[in-house]
Amino acid sequence: MQIVRRPTRERALTTVVVLHDLNIATRFSDRIAVKRGGRLICHGGPDVVIRTDMSADVFGVEAALASAPDGSATVTPPRAV
Repeated sequence: MQIVRRPTRERALTTVVVLHDLNIATRFSDRIAVKRGGRLICHGGPDVVIRTDMSADVFGVEAALASAPDGSATVTPPRAV
């Protein structure tokens, strides 16, 4: 992800990346859009989008959220809903 992020910031570009790993998304994304069934469910900064209710609604899991040392959120799905 650093390979993509560095030139994006240096050149003031917009880069769209499709990820299914919420931990990578929260660590490297300035903005996140969440889709379900082809429809946009929510979008915004990682701190706004990555919430326990979103993970339950979209992914069907209750996720535990914590802060990583770099300040990003870490998402741990303890069990299926």
